[in-house]
Amino acid sequence: MLEQNKEALKTKHREQLHMLNELSHKLQGLLTADNLYKETLKIIQSRFHYYYISLWTTDDHGTTTLQAHEGAYTNFLSPGFQLKGEGIIGHVAKTKLPYLSNDVTHDTNFTSLKLPIETKSALSVPIENAAQGIIGVLNVEAAEANAFDEDDLYVMESIGAQVSLALSNAQLFVKVADFNKELQQIVDVKTQELRFANDRIMDQQKLLQKENRALKTIVNRSSAQLAIVGQSSAIASLLSMVDKIAPTRVSVLIQGESGTGKELIAQRIHKQSDRADKPFVTINCGALQESLLESELFGHEKGSFTGAVAQKIGLAETADGGTIFLDEIGEMSLNIQSKLLRFLQEGEMYRIGGKHPVTVDVRVLSATNRDLEQEVKNGRFREDLFYRLNT
Repeated sequence: MLEQNKEALKTKHREQLHMLNELSHKLQGLLTADNLYKETLKIIQSRFHYYYISLWTTDDHGTTTLQAHEGAYTNFLSPGFQLKGEGIIGHVAKTKLPYLSNDVTHDTNFTSLKLPIETKSALSVPIENAAQGIIGVLNVEAAEANAFDEDDLYVMESIGAQVSLALSNAQLFVKVADFNKELQQIVDVKTQELRFANDRIMDQQKLLQKENRALKTIVNRSSAQLAIVGQSSAIASLLSMVDKIAPTRVSVLIQGESGTGKELIAQRIHKQSDRADKPFVTINCGALQESLLESELFGHEKGSFTGAVAQKIGLAETADGGTIFLDEIGEMSLNIQSKLLRFLQEGEMYRIGGKHPVTVDVRVLSATNRDLEQEVKNGRFREDLFYRLNT
């Protein structure tokens, strides 16, 4: 008989160790309190099949709330049921000490809650947290007297410590998740504010571009009123030719020495055309470096190069519907010449860094004090572009 008891005790201890090991591994992966309560009891019950086992949480007022349970009481109680200091569970919540009773029929702290249950032994241990104090009670009951011993008490206290740690981790996880959610909401709000601000800036930029076009048109109209002074037959012949080609849509190349009025001729062509009420935009090709000239002429997308903090509309696009005057075109690099040629041929262009073509309707007038035919022979100016400009 003694040997049988020793063997039974060994088996019990072995099961307790296996259960503690399994519980330790299982609790590490549980990050919500509901799952933690249920899984803890499920693991314990799978090993020992207690008559009744329950896990309760406590509040600052001494009220204990049932969170999960297995066994006899499940037909009568549901999670959420509360005790306000009653029974052994209430006593443990109040004293914060473990409680072992192997004959509850003579224990004044025990209460059956007037339920038809057959509990004879009960063991309850507090679940404590270093920061909060007691946070819950773990309770087991048996239908036999003298069912529990000091070993059971130590095991239940170990379980309580593991549950306490797991609950702390779960609470921390919830706090981190709530913080991340709050942070994401702040980021979303700020992102929306930045988008709204960016939209306002872009709208303001478009408005300024429209105002700029209007101002340029006013200036160009005023400039066009400057008469070309001269009564010679050469001037008369020149103006007659200008007035004949002005109503057409052809490109015009104006050649002559500096200071001979090439821009006045270009303005007259524009004002005598059906584009007179549209923009007349001038760009000096010799005054800008290649990269700046391309950006000024065709524009660029935001982020296309260092310093491109916003989208820029090029002068060719600004002149849409009107006339663009390319002064000093003989100074233009071969690289820009090829892009200008494509623009003249296709009627569309790409902003720097852009992936989609922009269709523009402009008349191109150009001027130079160089001998472009000689420049073509010397390989410094594209022949195909020369004939495209010099219609």
